[in-house]
Amino acid sequence: GSAHALDVMDGVRYYKNRVPKGYIPIAQAIGGNLILLGVETANRGKVLYWDHETSDVFAVADSFSEFLSQLTLTDEEDEDDED
Repeated sequence: GSAHALDVMDGVRYYKNRVPKGYIPIAQAIGGNLILLGVETANRGKVLYWDHETSDVFAVADSFSEFLSQLTLTDEEDEDDED
């Protein structure tokens, strides 16, 4: 099976042996990739982007607050008009 897109605990269980130790999935990104949150002391609060095909990780933010401050809302209709 797969983790339900909106259930963090299902994501934790499903990806437990796939994502780096000390991180939990908190959101899905485009293409089945994940946004991870550090939960152990050394990495607590750090946010990573995890590529599900290569298992590569990329730093997104040093804290969850910083991650939230980077989020922006977009209007899908406006994006369609740019093409």
